Amino acid sequence: MMVVPQSQATSNESRLELDKNKKNYINTLTLSKRLSDRYAGHHALKNIFYPETCRLRDKFKQMCETLLLDDPIDYGLKIIDLLWRKAAYEPIQIFKRYRQEYDETTIVEIEIMYRMHLLSVFGYYSNLLIKFVSMIKPYRNMNHFFDFIQLFNENKSVNLTTTTKIENLVESLLKVIHKCLVCLGDISRYLSEYDGCIQTAEKYYTMAVLLDPEIGMPLNQLGTLCGRSNSSCDAAFFYLLCLSAVHPFDGAKDNLQMLFERNEKRFLELSKQQTKNRNDKTRFVEFIDRIF
Repeated sequence: MMVVPQSQATSNESRLELDKNKKNYINTLTLSKRLSDRYAGHHALKNIFYPETCRLRDKFKQMCETLLLDDPIDYGLKIIDLLWRKAAYEPIQIFKRYRQEYDETTIVEIEIMYRMHLLSVFGYYSNLLIKFVSMIKPYRNMNHFFDFIQLFNENKSVNLTTTTKIENLVESLLKVIHKCLVCLGDISRYLSEYDGCIQTAEKYYTMAVLLDPEIGMPLNQLGTLCGRSNSSCDAAFFYLLCLSAVHPFDGAKDNLQMLFERNEKRFLELSKQQTKNRNDKTRFVEFIDRIF
């Protein structure tokens, strides 16, 4: 009987694993295009919550999760961004864009499905975050950073043979964990439009900043979360921090510009109002002076 060397057997297994992941990636892209077709057109708002579309979206999320957990090094950033766009962000934007086109009765029903979508995505990303933290735990202690109870196997790890591969894995996992935190912050911000609670979104954005201060995106999101509080000074502070980061988010510049233009307009309105008030006072004094 011919004995296959262990190194050759390992190499064959690795090749098969790579082929499987590549095939899964292609299938994921195909499913993503099918979702894009569902999201297109004038009736996109109704289409995004049809049972068939929901099933496609659930299948897409499962395929993305499998690929992320099997090969975070090669597919982590590619898939985590695609996952956010197709499974969460695009349905949210479609709802916001087309909601005004429907009557009150219809939009109430759609809004219920929209809020269920937000809660579903929040739960999905929370679960995904725990799994990623479980994967990184053998190589990086995150107990000081995450306060949730460990629900998955604490000894779960990826079979790696070199220090370089371990470093690449840790780097990739930290990036997808950071992305999950920002996504959870975004979903919490959308939910705050209904419950008024911004603390959850603030928590996840702040965790993302602490995990990687060089990335400006969560700082921009904190600025958006602040809105017009304190005459938009808080928002301006975070936008400026974002633009000062090593990897700034370009959209922060436009956000800051709009903020300045809005405040300038308000300043001019107040100046005109003060001038009008002074003129009224002057006329009143002149009137009193004439009487007496």
